[in-house]
Amino acid sequence: GGVVAEDKGGEPVTAIDRECSALIVDGIGSLFGGDAVLSEEAPEEDVGRRLGSERVWMIDPIDGTRDFVDGRSGYAVMIGLLEGARPRLGVIMHPPASRLYVGVVGAGAWMIDGAGEPKPLHVASAPANMSALRLVSSASHRGTIVDAIKGALGITDESRMARWASRARS
Repeated sequence: GGVVAEDKGGEPVTAIDRECSALIVDGIGSLFGGDAVLSEEAPEEDVGRRLGSERVWMIDPIDGTRDFVDGRSGYAVMIGLLEGARPRLGVIMHPPASRLYVGVVGAGAWMIDGAGEPKPLHVASAPANMSALRLVSSASHRGTIVDAIKGALGITDESRMARWASRARS
């Protein structure tokens, strides 16, 4: 703790969410001034420009604010880029583990840890049986739908995100 949260329609939001949003929005604006930006914590302004834009940056300055406020590690900074309404780039920063994940459509994905050396990430082969999958869920937002999905697919291996994030593997 020690972080004060306000209620935003049933979800917490903090001054840190807003400050991070402003920092990221300003940074993207200075580098890519012609692009539209949609941030979860920024006011809804210039929606028409965003809808007509070829490139749109999507930002969640602190995804998992509840975990952040409660001092758990299940939160991250998320940034994505759409070009022509198609995903092109995704960036996830997980501060508790000092890890940055970057994925670029057509180029690959990498994890960069505190040492700063990019390590390529690879998608595992699809299992012959869906029950062999691991389901990763949020510790603070887990609803009954997760049990329904697990049951329908026969999945028995589940990692809750707060625990998973603190022991994320490369």
